[in-house]
Amino acid sequence: MLSKSTAVHAKILAPESTSFYEVNDIPEYENPEEVLLLYPSDDVPTVSEFQDWDKISTVVFIDSQWHAAKKILKLPNVAKLPRIKIDQYSTQFWRYQRVGPECLATIEAIYYFMREYQLKTSNSYDGEYDNLLFYFTYFYNKIQKHYQTTNKNFKNIENYIKPETTQ
Repeated sequence: MLSKSTAVHAKILAPESTSFYEVNDIPEYENPEEVLLLYPSDDVPTVSEFQDWDKISTVVFIDSQWHAAKKILKLPNVAKLPRIKIDQYSTQFWRYQRVGPECLATIEAIYYFMREYQLKTSNSYDGEYDNLLFYFTYFYNKIQKHYQTTNKNFKNIENYIKPETTQ
C-alpha cells in the first residue's frame, strides 16, 4: 500500500468492512459471481443500472496509482470478476495526477459507491456514509487553509485553492 493512499481512511473508519491485499495476495474468490469489481469501463453497468444486489456479498476496489491499475486488472483473480462503475465525478484530491479530474482517490470512489448503492437499494440517502470522507475533508481543508494563509502558489492543479472567505 502506498503511503499516500486514501484507502487507509476506510480501514480506520470501517475496520470490520475493509480488507487490504497486496497485489500478489489478492484472494481467489470462491464465488466470483457474488463479487463486483468497481472500475470505470464503458461496457459495464453503473450502480443504478445493476439489478442483482441480493446476490452480491463483496465489492472490490483497486487502490493504486491510475497508471498501475490496468496491470492489476490483468491478474487472473481480478480479471474474472464482474465489473461495475459509479457515475462520473470530479476528484477533490490534492495530489497531482495526469490522468484526469474524473479519476478519483480511493476513498472518494468508496464513498460515491456507497452513496449510490444506498440510493439504489433504499431509494433514499440521508448522509449514512458521509463520515467516510472525514479524514479526506480534514486534509482537504488543511491544504486549502495552508495555501490561503501563506500566499504560496499551488502549481499542480489550476484554481484548486479556493479564495478564503470570512464568516
